[in-house]
Amino acid sequence: MRIKNFKTKYGVFAPYFIILFFLTGQVNAQTVFFKSKENFGVCNESFDFKTNTVSFSPKKDSLNTCALWFRFGLTSFRKDTVLTVKSTFDESTYNPYFLVFSYDNKEFFPLKNHYSGKHLSAVLKPERDTVFFATGYPYSYETLKKFLDENTPHKNLVKTENLDTTSSFYIPLLTITSKKDSPKKKLIWIICRQHAFESVANYVMEGMLKYLLSKDCKKKLLKRYVFKIVPMTDVENVAAGLSGRMSKPRDYNRDWDSPIRDRIKMLENQITESAKKYKYFMFFDVHGTFPCGNLGTADFSYFDLKGDKEKSRNLEEYFKRISAARFRPIPDNQQTYGGMTADWWNFLNFKELKFSTTVEIDWIENYETYYKIGEEMIKGIF
Repeated sequence: MRIKNFKTKYGVFAPYFIILFFLTGQVNAQTVFFKSKENFGVCNESFDFKTNTVSFSPKKDSLNTCALWFRFGLTSFRKDTVLTVKSTFDESTYNPYFLVFSYDNKEFFPLKNHYSGKHLSAVLKPERDTVFFATGYPYSYETLKKFLDENTPHKNLVKTENLDTTSSFYIPLLTITSKKDSPKKKLIWIICRQHAFESVANYVMEGMLKYLLSKDCKKKLLKRYVFKIVPMTDVENVAAGLSGRMSKPRDYNRDWDSPIRDRIKMLENQITESAKKYKYFMFFDVHGTFPCGNLGTADFSYFDLKGDKEKSRNLEEYFKRISAARFRPIPDNQQTYGGMTADWWNFLNFKELKFSTTVEIDWIENYETYYKIGEEMIKGIF
């Protein structure tokens, strides 16, 4: 009866409306969202077939880091028009505007037509049947694991151990140096990804590792220095897709004064023990900014350590040697953020320590630059 009335009202067009209704329903039902373990339950997604629009509403996962970390893919969208990606942020949420997309969930490209404000919107004409979206360039635990598997064993990688045996994940602690050991060697510690959502930091870290494990790495560098490296600290939150910043009971980067986390206790012990064996020389804690910085400027930062004139001067001289990016000093927030990593190690009594600093990496479109920065940060030590 309803179909008859419909047909009477719209005449010859009725069959086409009916076919379009069923086709729309079918495609909507078949629209599939792909989620990795890394972002499952972090973001709510929906798709409107009529407008070919995918909307997302990231969930808040910590006290002050909201809606900054998501990654999902979808298929069975319309191919006859552009695909629109739209956020549904509220005003209290940080608005990430470094949207990237991928067809294989491995290599990501920035979306050019996006803007920041209360809402985020971007369009593209997909060239494949499946497309993935993310905030910034993702770097997962699996990506790190694959990189290490491909570079192990290696003559420069003299030792690989598990930093935290209490975790269900393998937390790699790498020792990179020449095989000939000596107490005269200078010790350099580098840790990365204390905040899980700062995936950009791991691209810089990979640039460091690529150089240290390459044929181009200067033999004199490895003869003089011992590198102790933790390439991913907050692995659990990386795997869960959470930010890790201000996480309970205390985030990794603020747990160094009187640590309650086993991993920080182990890390402090490893540093102090290795400092007895070698001359403790430098410490880097590699971080990334929110994925909404000044895109394309390659304007990065480090704590200025003004509380210690000698270490501050050493820092300035060091960062002048990094030509791949413009590094700027920022006030050291030691008084405001007690327990932060770099602050803690600067004020301990290590006589040989040239400096200990936190490096903040901004988001830029060409991620090859990240590798170059990592490489130059190692070359700049020598």
